[in-house]
Amino acid sequence: MKKYLLTSLLAVFAVSSANAAVGFDPYVTVRGGYDIQTNMSVESFTRESMELKGDQLKAFLGNDLEWETSGFMVGGAVGATFFTSDYFNARAELEYIYNGLQTDDAEPLEIFNHTALFNLAGDIKTGTPITPYVTAGIGYGWTNVSDGDVDLTGGTGMAWQVGAGIAYNVTDAFAIDLGYRYLNNGTINFENPFADSGDPMLDTTFDNKEHSMDIAVDGSHQVYLGLRYTF
Repeated sequence: MKKYLLTSLLAVFAVSSANAAVGFDPYVTVRGGYDIQTNMSVESFTRESMELKGDQLKAFLGNDLEWETSGFMVGGAVGATFFTSDYFNARAELEYIYNGLQTDDAEPLEIFNHTALFNLAGDIKTGTPITPYVTAGIGYGWTNVSDGDVDLTGGTGMAWQVGAGIAYNVTDAFAIDLGYRYLNNGTINFENPFADSGDPMLDTTFDNKEHSMDIAVDGSHQVYLGLRYTF
């Protein structure tokens, strides 16, 4: 699926037209929707140069090392259409996404993802107000995790996304779009996550001891509604 979307995006950009033109038509967009499922898992834990993985990691942190979450997403972007032809438009944008997620456990784990992306998008013209599009982007994410007692903050990692959707052009300037994307926040690294946690046992165990934890954040399937205004 991901390879297909990337190939489609490149194919859209590769098509040429006698009436093609380079320009700069800026726009702003806001998006909101639902994050169907984000998979998270602890990959490794390092304490004073000793790295724990697999069975050692389970013995140290317990067996609950994987979570499935769901929640909402909101975001916005600023961008511009920089190439247009009879068949398609090419756009570039800077986007910010905020995810508020939690598990379905009796004592839910709360996850707050922030993602900044540089996206490229291709609009396929149909001669009607309906415009299909494909998009792909790369950027950076940072994550906060809380179980109500302990907060893990400052986790960072590379992020990327691929997606597709359909826009309806209400006017020449205003469009509504419905889209889907797969967002991968990669592996988030937390440096000294349990220092000054407020938990006496954790503080005694980890304060003044260098430690880090890697959490894989992937499999985020987002469905969203967007409003776009072109100046």
